[in-house]
Amino acid sequence: MVGYDREKDLNAGTLIENVKWVPIPEGKFTLGTSDFPDAKPIKGKTYTIKAFEMSQTLVTVEQYDECVDQKACTKPASGVFCNSNKKYWDSSKKKHFWENAVLVSARRLHPVNCVNWDQANQYAAFLNQKPENMGKKVRLPSESEWEYAARSGGKQQKHPWGNEDATCERAGRHDCGGVTTMPVCSKPAGHTIIDGLPGQGRRPDCCGKLKSVTFG
Repeated sequence: MVGYDREKDLNAGTLIENVKWVPIPEGKFTLGTSDFPDAKPIKGKTYTIKAFEMSQTLVTVEQYDECVDQKACTKPASGVFCNSNKKYWDSSKKKHFWENAVLVSARRLHPVNCVNWDQANQYAAFLNQKPENMGKKVRLPSESEWEYAARSGGKQQKHPWGNEDATCERAGRHDCGGVTTMPVCSKPAGHTIIDGLPGQGRRPDCCGKLKSVTFG
């Protein structure tokens, strides 16, 4: 995972990926899309977004587990499709199996799921207490901030990468090798592109979907 910093988690004895922040420049955009009847933009309504920073990826299983280990977050739910669970769905055999330790460990870089809004806020509060985030007010992004970032700075496009179709190279799909999530940053062709970063021009972030936590 190029560009990540890693720190030693003394409690779990594993390496934890620190949250990496991506600057999102200020701008204006129209919230919503005409592609879906229930998501149409409000006519004449433009949203002004102040500059802020957002986590480069979705919060991973290992990042959230650190918060649980520190007793600052409650455990995710334990459904069979939950990434913190130790069962997995084998689509070829149409049944669930208990995973071995290697597979469980490999899923630590998948996004954490099966958490609710309160648990997401718990994690944001936990990040506020970490030394590397001192001086920042970490919080969940607003709807307009999330969409602005996911659309590469509010561009009028269908996907984070543009208007091209969501191929297996750009996104996780049911017909592209299973029904599970993917490790973060594993689809570089689907990265968002953020314009206007000082001295950097066009720069891809490492997610291409929902960002998790932000400050600004």
